[in-house]
Amino acid sequence: MARRANWKGCSKLPLDSCAIELCPATSSSERVRFRTLSRKNREPGKRQFIDAETNEVVEFDQQVKGCGSARAPSSL
Repeated sequence: MARRANWKGCSKLPLDSCAIELCPATSSSERVRFRTLSRKNREPGKRQFIDAETNEVVEFDQQVKGCGSARAPSSL
């Protein structure tokens, strides 16, 4: 796939000028992912979802994405 410039322009110097193109460093097919590491030992961390009412860990298969307020909860 050919790269596509986000911006094209020209830089003018006293004796010369040159064309400039700004291109993205990654494509949409290449995702950049960052892991959260521990400062102490540089090991990857874990995330847990905690139920606000019971303070218990919510298992992955019990998690749902949702939106709404406390009055009208809904899930997607």
